[in-house]
Amino acid sequence: MEHKAPIGEMIAWPTPFQNQVTVAFESTSDGEAEILVTDLYGHTITHEVILIHEGRNTRQFQGLDRLSAGITSCRCKMPISNAMYLKSRKQIS
Repeated sequence: MEHKAPIGEMIAWPTPFQNQVTVAFESTSDGEAEILVTDLYGHTITHEVILIHEGRNTRQFQGLDRLSAGITSCRCKMPISNAMYLKSRKQIS
């Protein structure tokens, strides 16, 4: 299944997720992006700076089974655009 995000937006699948989630976003240029994933209380789950390219980019986060069920937030900040935000849910195991 093809998951496409419009420029300036992020999508995630599957939702809800169990131990892994994939986020996708479109970029208008090559460069670096800062990705911050937090739990409902704002605690950092992961913080990464990744290389991205013009067009569709995806990043998979694994090992999330240690998280409690609930809402997670993902922020992606690229130098030439506004930050993108996404909320996703972790499924009750």
